[in-house]
Amino acid sequence: MKDFDKNITREAIDKATIEFSSLVYPLGFIHSKKWFWVREKEASADFIHFHLDGISYRAPINYSVSFRVHCGNRNFNDSFEALALNGPYSRDSEALKRKYHHSFNAKSGSTYERCIEDLMKFVKDIGEPWFAIASFDTSNCQNTENLKLSRKLLGLKASKTNNT
Repeated sequence: MKDFDKNITREAIDKATIEFSSLVYPLGFIHSKKWFWVREKEASADFIHFHLDGISYRAPINYSVSFRVHCGNRNFNDSFEALALNGPYSRDSEALKRKYHHSFNAKSGSTYERCIEDLMKFVKDIGEPWFAIASFDTSNCQNTENLKLSRKLLGLKASKTNNT
């Protein structure tokens, strides 16, 4: 594909993440880092993470954009040095049964609207029920270092007014 323009793909990905941000905002999620949306709770935070299939850490190589979606929750007392993708994701058997379409063509725009709609469907159908029933430690955060680490990993401001 010698006429490939990676900027078209990057711009389409940026557009999709902006549009997704506006759709999850009413659910309480903010776009905190490039591929993360976070909803703070008293002692933890729910998060949604996108991963681009086929791109890894390099530049796009074609116009196909395919998202993998992960959900998780981070207790602010957690000392683990990374965010655990401890919830459902779009390649789980339940999500695969529902046949979500999380891809589109950046150049033609083919299936763009369906992709954005199905990203939201995944969050509402699978993510939100998991966030609501998952058992998380809701104890108040007593360890300032763990709180700082958690907030940094989630891309949140350095401190919460009621905990630091």
